[in-house]
Amino acid sequence: MKEAKAAGWREIGTLDKVHNLIVHIRASEARYNEFKTLAERSIPLDNDTRWNSWFTVLDVIKDEKVRTAIDTYSRSWYKEVKDDCLSPDDWQIIDDTHAFLKPFYEITMMNQGDFSSIDQTLYTMDILIKHFERSKVSFLIAIEALLIGNFIGSISPKSTPSLCYYYKLVHLR
Repeated sequence: MKEAKAAGWREIGTLDKVHNLIVHIRASEARYNEFKTLAERSIPLDNDTRWNSWFTVLDVIKDEKVRTAIDTYSRSWYKEVKDDCLSPDDWQIIDDTHAFLKPFYEITMMNQGDFSSIDQTLYTMDILIKHFERSKVSFLIAIEALLIGNFIGSISPKSTPSLCYYYKLVHLR
């Protein structure tokens, strides 16, 4: 059952590898203590009810000492966590996701409490919408560069119209 659940998480990507590693670390007191000794702190577990839980997780694991502890722990428990070991590409995704989520975290912190107003909330929502749109454009540019770089040499003249069709569909969304 635990294996099937971990495999399901793993199919989603890098963040789910992080989730599975944290679950593995927290699954026994000995492993938890081992990791805490390596990192000199624990990693919080993401959850469905805390708005910024993923940002908090990523903020903690970006710390160089925690990052090193994750790599050391993964090597130590390799047989059990081999499918969830974080590659350099995974670490880049973690850094990019952290940067994307940071404004959401900051605005959430700014808008909580007794002195927050609807005016302030609406203003910060506009900021988040702009951030989201800029991030979406940056993501599309990165995907476009990747697609062009990987496929430009392999595109035959016959496939060019269909490639253009699907490319336009993506950009029209």
